Amino acid sequence: MGQLISLRRGVKRQVCYHSGDSPALVFVYGGLGNRFNWRSQYEFFVTQGREANGL
Repeated sequence: MGQLISLRRGVKRQVCYHSGDSPALVFVYGGLGNRFNWRSQYEFFVTQGREANGL
């Protein structure tokens, strides 16, 4: 799941966020990837109670 956010006119981004224990973990993909490249790691840390953000 994710949330669609607007960065500026005509530019939108799908992100995932789960609140939890700090410090937050931020998973950023590069190149031709997408937010699902980090899905396993994101889901693992969420189950551990960590704050996580997948961009």
